[in-house]
Amino acid sequence: MNSSTSGLPSPAPRGSSSTGQRPGAIASVTSRNVVPADLVRGLAEDLPDRNDQRLLALLPLPAGCCLKPRIKDLGTAKTGWKGVLQGYELSGEADAAALIASDRLVSKALAPLPQPERAKLLMKLRHMTVSAVASQEDADLQMAAYADELGQYPADVVRHVLRTQPGLSKFWPAWAELHARLEPLARPRRLLCATIRDAIERQRAA
Repeated sequence: MNSSTSGLPSPAPRGSSSTGQRPGAIASVTSRNVVPADLVRGLAEDLPDRNDQRLLALLPLPAGCCLKPRIKDLGTAKTGWKGVLQGYELSGEADAAALIASDRLVSKALAPLPQPERAKLLMKLRHMTVSAVASQEDADLQMAAYADELGQYPADVVRHVLRTQPGLSKFWPAWAELHARLEPLARPRRLLCATIRDAIERQRAA
C-alpha cells in the first residue's frame, strides 16, 4: 500500500528529492534559512497531503538517515484497514546542523495563515453557507473566535479545509466540524516536528 491509497506519508528517501536536486544542495540551501522554492509553491496551495510528501523529500538529512512513519491499524473486521500515523522513527545518524536545518524547514511548513487571509476565507465561507447566527454582533464575535483558533494550524491546511467546506455542507460549520477536519491534516507535520526536536534534545543531552 502506498501513500496515495493510505493517505499517509511515505518514508523520506535519502539520495534523491522531488525537485531533482542533490541532497547536498538541499542541505546547503536550508542551512542558510532559505526555504526550497518547491515547498514555498506547495504551501501557497491547499494540498496538505502533497506538501507533507514534499517536506519529507526536502529534509536535509544525510545519506543513510531515514524517517520512517509508525502506523497503527485502527480498523475492524467491518471497516478493514485503517492506518493511523502514530509518529516517526529516525534511523541512522544525523548531525546537529542537519537536524536544526530540518527543524527550520518543518517550522516553516507549520506556520499559520496570516490573520487577514484567515478572515477573508471565513467571510467567503460565510457567504457560501447558511448561518443561524442571530445578530451581526454575534457573527463578528464568532468569526473572530474562529480566526483565532485557525491560527493553530498550518496555512495550507486551513486553506484546504475552508475552501472545501461549502462542498460538504450548505450550513455554516460548528467549530467542532472544522476541528475534526483540521486535526488529522495537521497531525503528520506536528509529529514530524516532535520527532526532529526530540532528536535535537537527545544530542544536546549526550
